[in-house]
Formats: sequence, C-alpha cells, structure tokens
Amino acid sequence: MNREQTLEQLKKLKLEGMAARYASELSIPIHQQQDGHVLLALMAQAEAEHRDYKKNERYFRASKLRYDAIPESVECSAERGLTKEQFVGLLDGSYIRQHRNIMIHGATGCGKVTLPAHWAEMPVCWVSGLCILI
Repeated sequence: MNREQTLEQLKKLKLEGMAARYASELSIPIHQQQDGHVLLALMAQAEAEHRDYKKNERYFRASKLRYDAIPESVECSAERGLTKEQFVGLLDGSYIRQHRNIMIHGATGCGKVTLPAHWAEMPVCWVSGLCILI
C-alpha cells in the first residue's frame, strides 16, 4: 500500500487527526521523517487531540451561548464592580470545587449576561451530562 492510499484509508476510517499528522509527515523530506513507532505514537496523540477538540466544539455548539466571548476581553473596572483579581479567582473554578454559587447582579447593560459566556471558554470536562470546569 502506498502513502496516498494509506492517507485516503485514514480519511475513510474518519481518523482525521491521524490523517492530518500523516500528511504533515509526508510533506517533509524522508531523511527528516520519524521512525515507525515514534510516528505511530505521534499519530495516535494527534487523533486523541483532534477528537477532544471536536468534542469540545460540539459541546460549545450545543450550549447555544448568546455571545462569543473570551476571558481576556473582559473589562474589569471600578464602575463595573469587578476587579481583575476577582475575575481571575472566578476563572480558576475553585468555587465549583467548593460547591459555592455565584450571583451576578448589577445595573442594566453592565454585562451580567456576558460573564458566563466568558467562563464557558475555560477548559471543561463533561461527566454524566454535567459541565465541570477544570
């Protein structure tokens, strides 16, 4: 079986992560390519990462967040009543491990709805349909 057939077979088996890693390996000169067992380990790792990425992407789509937000874009100021230290403390997820709730309150238009969207960008672990932030 030649290289192109192997690449097509990986795609046919829906091993997109492995196929992408194998294709990148084929694009470099032969004397720089990895040994067989190292290449197999790298391809397996690439497939696992690809599946994790796809799973998280599927969960984010299913969450139907109203805003596409990232934690770095949060404006922490005195007028919003949110300091950078408070926000970083919320991002680490310690309140979940301590079984504590968060109540967000403030004036109209201060960003109460967007804060949970920022938290949703944190790494997540889904267990039994429950979202656990890590």
